[in-house]
Parts: sequence; structure tokens; C-alpha cells
Amino acid sequence: QLMTARTSSRKGRSLMRAAVVGAVAIGAPFAVAFDTPAYGVWEPTGPRSAVLTAYAIETDEVEMLANNDVWAVGQLFLEMEPRVPLALHWDGTTWNELPIPMSPSNNTTLYSVAAASPTDVWAVGLYNDSNLIVHWDGTAWTEVPAPSVAGTTNRLRSVEALSADDAWAVGYTLNPTTGAGQAITLHWDGTQWAYMPVPTMGEGSYLFSVEAISPD
Repeated sequence: QLMTARTSSRKGRSLMRAAVVGAVAIGAPFAVAFDTPAYGVWEPTGPRSAVLTAYAIETDEVEMLANNDVWAVGQLFLEMEPRVPLALHWDGTTWNELPIPMSPSNNTTLYSVAAASPTDVWAVGLYNDSNLIVHWDGTAWTEVPAPSVAGTTNRLRSVEALSADDAWAVGYTLNPTTGAGQAITLHWDGTQWAYMPVPTMGEGSYLFSVEAISPD
């Protein structure tokens, strides 16, 4: 069961947006919350801890492996400044930011996160109109090459991880002239991400979520 909520307020010159994202599983509730004392259950830690409270933080999805192993992804940004893909991890005591080594961009975010194990975590989104896929190996996040359709806006909206050689991501491309979407599906075979055929749906088709219970 997932819960989401948003609010906003002013803090200095930045427009603060708060997102509450939680998961209820294994009998333990979790929440990521920002901006207001009413929600203040998260204290920033990590490389940007001194300035994170001056940033707008927006989370889109969580993945829970255990009571002490929960991921949340989204974006970090200041008003009128470039954004940074964001990954937060709950270790049972504290939410920590685990940096993704990418340059800031005005058009980037992570929409979805999925884990096959504590050392095999995927997150997907977009970066400068191209598909963005990053991987956590238990130590650090790294960007993994993601196929994109040139001349369109590419957005991966959801990812599902079954094993080290079986993961799926779905989303869509946007036609720059008409703005219409075209659904896309990618598969990870343990070596690379590649497009997989989907039923012909034509323009105006979108995929926002993927779930899998077995390889077949």
C-alpha cells in the first residue's frame, strides 16, 4: 500500500514542495517527509546535509525490502536552478541521501525504483529528454546506458526487478510536433537494456507502471 501527498510553502527565496511517500509492509510504516514541522520526520544527512533543507525535494516512489532497507527516489531542486536526481535510503534509523553522480539539469527526475536484492537496485526516469537508468550495487549508484529514441522526449516511468538478469522498465516517448505519446518497454538481460516489442498502439499510447511475479 502506497500513500502520497503534497504541500507547499515559502522558505527564503525557494518555493518548497513537500512530498510524503510511505509504504506499509511487514507490519512497519515508513514515511519520507519534508518542509514543514508537522511532517518533520526526516533529518537530512549526507553530502548536502547542510543545504538540503533549503532545497525543494520531491519523491515519486518507494521500494521496501525490509524494515531497515527502504528506498525512495525523485528529484532535488531550487527554484530557477537545475535539478538533480535524488535517491534516499532508510537504514532502520535514518533516511540518508546516497548521491547519484550526474550533472544537474533543468529536465531530470527519477520516477521509479525497484530492487531484486539489497545489492541490486534499479531506478529510472529521464535526463535531458533521454531515458535515465541508474543502478545501486550495494556501494554506489552508477548510470547504465539506456536506449532512447532520438528527436523525441523519452520518459521511463516504472521499473520492476526480478533478478540480476531480469528487469523491466516501461514508459513512453513524446512526439515533439504533436506531443502525442508512444509506449515503450525495455528489458535487462544481465548485460544490457534493450527495447522489447509491444503491441502496436500507435501515437497516444503510454505506459506508466510495470509489475512482474515471475520471468514468464
